[in-house]
Amino acid sequence: ATGEPERKQDGCLSVTVSELLSQVDWEEPDCKKPKWEPRSAVKPADLLCWVATGGSFNRKWVAITHQMALHEVQQYPTIVSLSTTDKVLQNSGVLWGAAVLGQLDIAWAFGCTVVISSASLPHQITEAVQQCTITCVGVVP
Repeated sequence: ATGEPERKQDGCLSVTVSELLSQVDWEEPDCKKPKWEPRSAVKPADLLCWVATGGSFNRKWVAITHQMALHEVQQYPTIVSLSTTDKVLQNSGVLWGAAVLGQLDIAWAFGCTVVISSASLPHQITEAVQQCTITCVGVVP
């Protein structure tokens, strides 16, 4: 990978987990049985990031730990079966930080490609799914 993902002719911005991992010192995950053993002193209870929640009104900041991401990556394979050939839609805005992390965690769990889109309305999401051949959509309830 050269840093910036390229926008393909179909207008889809796609990034594979392999491309991301090539930019860091991390081993390729076993997509059939995730095994997450950090190489540093990071503990599951350590802070991963802060996200805003509550949408436009009553916004508050919530601490997200590494354990949340680890839990999702370990649990997604128990409820769905995807592979490295699947494409996951990442279309949630930053006001929905937990949704963004959830969509990315789906891709991490299986080594899928992430397709980044600004589609938010149902017809836009449908168009993105068709145009970019997306096979997995995780949406905010």
